[in-house]
Amino acid sequence: MKINRELLMAKLGKAASIANYKEAKGIIKLSVESKENDIHQVSFYGADGRNTVITQLEIEATNVNVGEYFIDANKSIGYLKNLGLFGAEEVELVFSDKLIIKTENTNFDFPYETPGGYPAMPEMKINESDEVFRVQVDSTLLVSRLLTLSKTVCSDGSRPLLSYANLFIRDNTMRMRSTDGIRLFQTELNCKAVDMITEKPLERELEVNVNPLILSKLIYDEEGVDVDLVVTKDFIYIMDRSGMITMKVIDEKYPDLSDFIIEVD
Repeated sequence: MKINRELLMAKLGKAASIANYKEAKGIIKLSVESKENDIHQVSFYGADGRNTVITQLEIEATNVNVGEYFIDANKSIGYLKNLGLFGAEEVELVFSDKLIIKTENTNFDFPYETPGGYPAMPEMKINESDEVFRVQVDSTLLVSRLLTLSKTVCSDGSRPLLSYANLFIRDNTMRMRSTDGIRLFQTELNCKAVDMITEKPLERELEVNVNPLILSKLIYDEEGVDVDLVVTKDFIYIMDRSGMITMKVIDEKYPDLSDFIIEVD
């Protein structure tokens, strides 16, 4: 199964962004499925128990062992970077009793990791009783603002809720804010928000809390391209052209920040 080295690095890198966070301990899951006419779909999963990222690609190949495989993300990415120094643009993946990454000149073996205790990866599930909203926003602007928000969150663990940023959506405007209890950052973005059931414009306020640093690393940032946020009672699903990100809703009320607001006559 041959694949472009940089494309493989990008897929592994996204999964590693989550896999290196908290409980996942740097392990990612590769799932290989057989499609029609020797086409195989390879899915790259990263999870930490609260957030999940899934990216996929299709490759034409024969004699491929389908199944699920767990590997050390950091070792694989480091090796692929080193291959780039020697001009390797394409690599071959062999799934046997271990993962083998092959080039014309060398092979590199990865023993599979034990998936014991690997975080669950929730699939997109919408109940009939759920209110479901779809929010479209420019991916480049969203990533830029999330990176700024991540600099003004509480990072020492003393106030867990303030480690998240608050997104408040109303009248096709997304207001974004974060604070560490001392500093406050607020910004706004234009967006398009609709009820996915009725397909009518959002007629009420919608408020969600997200981890800005994780989200900024995972969204595919392409100028002029929108990203879709699907918000349900329990999950936020972020979909771009590279795959889907699942984040559990932080079901807590973000604190009143009125003390930060200075009225100017």
